[in-house]
Amino acid sequence: MKKFLYYLLFAFFAFSCGKEKPSPEPGPSLEIIFLLDATYPGDSSAPASAPTKVVKTGWEDGDVIFVFFHMTEGSGDVDAPSYLEMKYTTGKGWSYTKKNSLDIREGDTGTMRAVYLPFGNGASISYGDYDDFVFSTAYRSYFLTDKMSYTVQNNTVSGNFKMSVPKVGNEGYVQFYVADNNAVEDGAYRLSTDAVKPVKIVSVLPDADLTLNLQALAPGTDLPGYVYKKGYLFSGVLDDNYAYKGTYYFAKTKVSDGTRTDYFIPSATPLEHRDSRKLPANGDAKWEPVGPSKTVTLSKTASGTTNSYGTWYTCNEGANVPEETGLRLDYNAAKALVGTNKLLPSSTLQQQMISSLAWSQVSVHGIPGWVISGDTRFIFLPMSPSTGVEWYWSGTALANNPDKAYHLYFRTDGYHVVSDGDKTNQYAVRYLYQTPAQ
Repeated sequence: MKKFLYYLLFAFFAFSCGKEKPSPEPGPSLEIIFLLDATYPGDSSAPASAPTKVVKTGWEDGDVIFVFFHMTEGSGDVDAPSYLEMKYTTGKGWSYTKKNSLDIREGDTGTMRAVYLPFGNGASISYGDYDDFVFSTAYRSYFLTDKMSYTVQNNTVSGNFKMSVPKVGNEGYVQFYVADNNAVEDGAYRLSTDAVKPVKIVSVLPDADLTLNLQALAPGTDLPGYVYKKGYLFSGVLDDNYAYKGTYYFAKTKVSDGTRTDYFIPSATPLEHRDSRKLPANGDAKWEPVGPSKTVTLSKTASGTTNSYGTWYTCNEGANVPEETGLRLDYNAAKALVGTNKLLPSSTLQQQMISSLAWSQVSVHGIPGWVISGDTRFIFLPMSPSTGVEWYWSGTALANNPDKAYHLYFRTDGYHVVSDGDKTNQYAVRYLYQTPAQ
């Protein structure tokens, strides 16, 4: 019996010692700590190459930076739409929120890119067709960005982004500010100048550089105004091919009713990358209302004497905006409309305008033409973009030839003159405003 118990105990202990102990359950991974900062362009701690001319000068309460990660091959991956949100609180600095199941761990290495959208704090990120990180809105605004490498060490990601306004190719961003005490809605106004083109930031690509996916629109395409403090901020990228550097024509449209006011700068310091310019405030008389029924009086003071050069419609006959050619009429058809608040200019007045007023070549929404300006007011006369020339009827027929009449003729090479042509020719028409006799 004792032998039996001995063998039974021996078998029990032999079985117990040979059995593999279960592995302990893995504990929860340590929470990653983010110690990231971002230098605003113009900060005293910013690099010497950082831009200094921006309307906004520092981080403000509620600002959000989107941080995207790309891991070195072999250390995992961070797929869209995962990212880190850095949010700024005045007096407290940055807080960090992992979005859409962002998962990075001890030992991970790679590249991270920070993107700051001045008017996109409420944007979200989704997964794109190219596995990219797509912004919920493609903002037509300047933005700040920086890229740096990272390593998760001691469960911590640290670094300081040196944020800057990027160039798009060789072309850089500029900003325009229009004050308005009633500014409350983004996009309430749109601004255009052929010197600048909007660029939309669409997404961030999932490559090793986290390349920005940008979409540039044509020069002169409207820039939306974003509410900033008491006004609207418009921004876009300079067009290196702009032909009239130092001469700028701005067209501003109120979206709610389509009304438009234009502003002309005949001689200015040429725009440069990172420039910010304040334009006249909304409601300022320097903004000239334009449209088929709008008129403007041209005058110039010389030697103490103010001379008038007529009250002109701001658009050609049959056009809705100044840059449209409108109807091309023969002389008799143009004369037939005279009398109902419309008067063809005399050839003498056309010649006086050439001799006494300033002529500046420029384009508006891609249409070339000439701005004729007095001391404060101006009109834009468009020309054919295909031929680079244009004719405008006067109301003066040749005394010695009843089949001909005078007209204003100008070209893109700077030549402008009063000449004559057959009355059957089809020319553009710009009328003076005349109140019918009572």
